[in-house]
Amino acid sequence: MKKLMLAIDGSPQSLRAAEYVAEVVPHIPDIGIVLFSVVSGLPPDAEIALDASPPPEHELHGYEDKRDELQSLHAQVVRITELFAGKGLAGDDLEVCCRPMRHGVAEDILEEARARGCDTVAVGSRHLSKVMSLLQGSVSANLVHKADALTLWVVG
Repeated sequence: MKKLMLAIDGSPQSLRAAEYVAEVVPHIPDIGIVLFSVVSGLPPDAEIALDASPPPEHELHGYEDKRDELQSLHAQVVRITELFAGKGLAGDDLEVCCRPMRHGVAEDILEEARARGCDTVAVGSRHLSKVMSLLQGSVSANLVHKADALTLWVVG
C-alpha cells in the first residue's frame, strides 16, 4: 500500500494542500493518508491527540499558550476529515498524528514520514519572498532539499 503524509499546521495553506490531496488521491488505488503536524514549544515527550477532541485542560498544564494552536489544529483535522470523507477517503486508510518539535519542522516531518512508511509528503506553501524565507525559514524549501527518496508535493 502506498502512503501519503499531509503535513498540516492550521493555516489556510495547509487546508489548500488538503483540498489538492482530496482531489488527486481518489485516483490513486490502494493509498493511505497520514495527517501530521509538528507543534513547537512543548516537551519532546508530550503526547498530542488531534483526532478525537480538543486536548483536555490538564494535558496543557504549563503550556496554556499552546491551547489556541492545538484547538486550531483540531478544527483543521475535523474539517479535513470531513473533506476526505466526502471524497470517499475516510476510515481505516486515514491516520492522524501530531508530535512536539524535536529537530525542526521539516526534519520532524521527514523523520515521521519515513518512520510511517510514507512514499509522498504534501505541504502547503506560504509563497515567501526570498528575504522573508531567509528571515523566517521555509519549511517547504527545507523539505525540497532534504526529502531524498520521497516524493514531495508543494501546493501553492
